[in-house]
Amino acid sequence: MGKGNRVRAERADERKAKKLAAAKKAARERLYHNLSIVIAVVLVVAILFSLAYTAFFKDMIGSKRLHDVTPSASTNYSINGGQMSYFFNYNLLNFVNRYSSSISMLGLDLSKPLTEQEYAEGTSWFDYFANASFESTKELLVLCEEANTRGITLDEDDQAEIGHSMEELQQAADGEKVSLEEYIENYYGKYVTEADVRSCLEIQTLANKVYTVLYDEPEYTDEQIAAECEDNPENYYFCDYKSLQIKAEYQDDADEDAIAEANEQAKAEANAILNAATSEEAFDSAVEDYYRAHNEIVADDAEDQEDADDAEDADDADDTATMTETELKEALEETLTEESAYTTDNDFGKWAFEQDEDGNYLRKAGDTSVITDEEEETYTVYYLLKPMYRHDYTTKNVRHLLITVDSYDSAHGLPDDEAKAKADDLLDSFLAGDATEDAFAALVKENTMDEGSAEEGGLYENVRKGTMVEEFEDWIYDEARKPGDTDVIDTDYGYHVMYFVGDGTAAWEAEAESSLRSADYDETFEALKAKYAVTEDDQMIKKIHPISLG
Repeated sequence: MGKGNRVRAERADERKAKKLAAAKKAARERLYHNLSIVIAVVLVVAILFSLAYTAFFKDMIGSKRLHDVTPSASTNYSINGGQMSYFFNYNLLNFVNRYSSSISMLGLDLSKPLTEQEYAEGTSWFDYFANASFESTKELLVLCEEANTRGITLDEDDQAEIGHSMEELQQAADGEKVSLEEYIENYYGKYVTEADVRSCLEIQTLANKVYTVLYDEPEYTDEQIAAECEDNPENYYFCDYKSLQIKAEYQDDADEDAIAEANEQAKAEANAILNAATSEEAFDSAVEDYYRAHNEIVADDAEDQEDADDAEDADDADDTATMTETELKEALEETLTEESAYTTDNDFGKWAFEQDEDGNYLRKAGDTSVITDEEEETYTVYYLLKPMYRHDYTTKNVRHLLITVDSYDSAHGLPDDEAKAKADDLLDSFLAGDATEDAFAALVKENTMDEGSAEEGGLYENVRKGTMVEEFEDWIYDEARKPGDTDVIDTDYGYHVMYFVGDGTAAWEAEAESSLRSADYDETFEALKAKYAVTEDDQMIKKIHPISLG
């Protein structure tokens, strides 16, 4: 091989070697790059797994800690931390729903932790609900122990109702597009499980069965009911009246003569109304004249505001107060007092419920009086509209099925249109069937959201006036109502599917019997508390997690 050929061959070999080296270098770089990616991915996976494992482990520990404690227990039953969390938040939700319109006035701020808000001196709102939970679970455990003694158990219908409640929870969770586990934790506290909720429903259902037995067990004669009424007249007798209080007005630095003159003037004005009050209308007219004499009455509408301002400016000059026409109307309405309870502990009660030597009540409609309070320097004129009476009207018996709305019950209620549609469908299905009272009761047990009346098929007996919401009461007390009538009515709670059963007893008799039963139940329960010991550990309740409502 010639020199030129040899050189060319060596150069070619050199180029091949360089290419091979470059290729190896590129291969190593690709390998290192790929390894870096793999290592990075492995590290990320490892970190995520570590975080997930840590969160899982932390949740597992938290759940175990909650469920390993026993805040409340009796001989045969116990409440673990998860169940106590359910009852704590159950009480909290019920409280919020019940007082939704006045939460802020009660001093409760739903956006702040309960532990940081004072309920009373030295007591937080958390303490308040903790105490309420201990009291409610104590009653449940005592009643369950009595169930055990009496052989009272949950039957198939009870278990079916509990199963239905759990299905409703699942439906609510589906509606919020969350798992049942997440839904339960949102409404009953962190680490509360489906098993906790079910066991709490079983305890509540069993206790309620025993409560019903104990409450309904006593039997009372007509004589016992009448004696309860006569022995405790403050609970059953009332009167209606109108009144106006006139106070002596004088300057702070007034001397004795000026004070005496002011009192004489107030007394004279009260007596003038008394003498004029020959009828209710005459009393109203005399009171209105009194207000007009002592106030500059101005119109309500904005265009007369200048007149109102002028009148207010004049107050400083002649001590004449200013009232709008609406304020005058409200003042006249405020003279009315209805259902003032029987009492002989004050001067008014001694007059309104005065008796003669034979025990006959002396007052009659239209009687008047001026009662003086010398210490307060007031003179109050009274016009008796309705002298001593008791509730003699006939009560009503009714069954109802409630579908709650979410504006009242955020945990289980339905949107308004869905609630109404469901109530209408249920009534239609009832009317399409046998349409008997028994059939309605069965329908209630399957569908109602009113836990208090579910077991009794939605039955409310001897419903008295003033004990139900206005729409409910208006429907059952409609003079045209007859047994078997049905309807769907709308209230703030939701939609009620109604079934009118018929008339009950006289209202006062129902009130007296209810008082007797409540007193006897309280006495029985106190004996049961002494019989069945319940242990409590108030430190353990600190492990529960109040739900967020803010």
